[in-house]
Amino acid sequence: MKKILFAAAVLMPILVLSKPFGAMSEEEIKASDKERWGNRVSLSGQEAAAEEMDKLNKNLSNLTAKLNACTEMGALLMMDRIELVKELQNTLAMQLVADNIGYLAKPDDPPHIQRGYERLNAFKVMLQAFERKSRTKLRILVTDIIGFQMIERRARWSSVQSRLEDLKTTEMFRELDKAYESFMHNMDVMTLRGKGLDVTGTELLMVSKLGKFADDDCTPSPKLDGRARIVDRYLKVMNKEALELYLQYTGIIKTESADTLNSLAEDHNFYEEYALKLLPTDRRLVEEFFKAVSKFLDQVDNFLVKESEKMTQKALDLTGEVGRLRFCTGFSPYKSFLEVGAIESNCCPVYAKRVTAMLAKCKNRYMNYMKAMRERYKNYPNMNIPDGWK
Repeated sequence: MKKILFAAAVLMPILVLSKPFGAMSEEEIKASDKERWGNRVSLSGQEAAAEEMDKLNKNLSNLTAKLNACTEMGALLMMDRIELVKELQNTLAMQLVADNIGYLAKPDDPPHIQRGYERLNAFKVMLQAFERKSRTKLRILVTDIIGFQMIERRARWSSVQSRLEDLKTTEMFRELDKAYESFMHNMDVMTLRGKGLDVTGTELLMVSKLGKFADDDCTPSPKLDGRARIVDRYLKVMNKEALELYLQYTGIIKTESADTLNSLAEDHNFYEEYALKLLPTDRRLVEEFFKAVSKFLDQVDNFLVKESEKMTQKALDLTGEVGRLRFCTGFSPYKSFLEVGAIESNCCPVYAKRVTAMLAKCKNRYMNYMKAMRERYKNYPNMNIPDGWK
């Protein structure tokens, strides 16, 4: 690598800038370019050098185009556009420039040949700087975005969290909790007083308002069962293991994105010192690359890092809809959802089984009470105590 930089230094005298390139006015840059490059339109050197120059331009332009395609087409947001990110990964896997020294002009070479070599060597040095820093870091970042399935993961989590919040299932469960408590309270009163021997199970469902959630046979209504199964399916996406992986992957992407941005800043600092050595058209290609990487990293940070961090925190927030459902808390003051079993440690309470068990417990409580009453009054056939659930 030292050999490369030494050769570049020999080929192109170091320009000492009185101020950074970015601080120069347009007039100052034009004056410098005119002094360095004159009015030449084509500066390519001999045929082999011209072919290499064309290849290097295409390499950088292609990489810039792939980056822009990802940002402009929303590839980090939409699962059906992941192919664009994979195309970017394939492009990043290829070197921008070979790791070798530039062309040496001969003293008797025509001026346009000498300037052509000078142009090529300057561009190669700039691309070699990208090879050492920006491209390498960017390749690692994009490879992990794909490998960690960050785009798919973010999309799934965003979808299920939005749907859970729209459904507002905790409001339904809060009503169910209250109705369950009312049913059990009525059973307590009947048991203590030995009354209600003529009350049917379906009547008790209506009195307690549990009938809003149960069919006549005291099983979950289609609405309750369907809602519980939907919630269960969504919560599986955010189970404990999935959350831990998402947190881990988000942290890695956040670090790698910051590393890439730091490398880009270092490359830009080098560019500030080196820009006037580049032909203006080549300079524009470099600047377009900087802009493309910056936009890409901005979207990575906003969509794959910040949004992911918000969603993982939402999954842990016990004051919100998502967190309450994951931990089965905040909507059941009468603890009805806990009376049928402890909450699973994987943050998937399995509500379909839980609501079925709750209603089965209500039915069994009623059936056992009536069975006991029939036994107590077996010698009084006219009592007409319900035999079974009616």
